[in-house]
Amino acid sequence: MKELHNTVRSGMRVETSVEDRDPVRIEHGPELHLVGGKATPWWEVDYKHYVEAAIWVAGCNPRCPQCRNSAVTYDNAGRPLTPLEAAKKIISLHVLYRTRGLAISGGEPTINRRRPVGFFKYLRRMAKPRTRRHLDSNGTVLTRDYIDELVDAGCNNTGVESKCVCLETYIEITGLKDLDLAREYLDTVWKAIEYIDEYYRDEVYLGIGLVY
Repeated sequence: MKELHNTVRSGMRVETSVEDRDPVRIEHGPELHLVGGKATPWWEVDYKHYVEAAIWVAGCNPRCPQCRNSAVTYDNAGRPLTPLEAAKKIISLHVLYRTRGLAISGGEPTINRRRPVGFFKYLRRMAKPRTRRHLDSNGTVLTRDYIDELVDAGCNNTGVESKCVCLETYIEITGLKDLDLAREYLDTVWKAIEYIDEYYRDEVYLGIGLVY
């Protein structure tokens, strides 16, 4: 099997220009969901039929001590997939079980911008127009232009996990030590929610995740 990860050694040339290469992420799944996530419409859930086919990508920017997907988030040994490879895998399960939705979660799927944008472009081409194409995100890097790009790519269903409104609570939940970074993330999350609600209410079904 071809080696996928190399140890950095003295004298190596490290190439940081990646624009001419397909973006990749380590991925788990796809798997089937009976209930979906925070942005799955409640009326689709009957606890009998699978509502979504989902994948989870490794890597995240916060360090939540209670992370429910830590085995995925901190996986650094799996095989990275391109957007097309990931789309083909999830579409095959979606078609087999006739799910209404296709979802990507993590980890945090948005921290490699070209990867989710490319993934949703392929889903839009491969799935029927009315299929939910669901992004499950912590929202920390969802700027306005990024949201625009995701919607243009075909994302029509977004779950944003703001977690809370108070900075002190957010720091405790996310495990972030940098006060300024935590403030920036929390501000970006809520601005993303406001932007999607204001400009894409008729195009994107929005769910919000809060701690309770």
